[in-house]
Amino acid sequence: MHYAEFAHDESAALLQAIKDYENEKWKVIGQKVGKPAKACEQFAKEQGWKV
Repeated sequence: MHYAEFAHDESAALLQAIKDYENEKWKVIGQKVGKPAKACEQFAKEQGWKV
């Protein structure tokens, strides 16, 4: 179950934010892409991205 829907450009922005802020908390990443922290974390894991 997704917490939020992600368009392709939002997905790319999320992946870049993960790379840019890999040592930061999901809260910061969520603020950067405009989505809830938990949604970003779950979506990234569902995509199989190393997080």
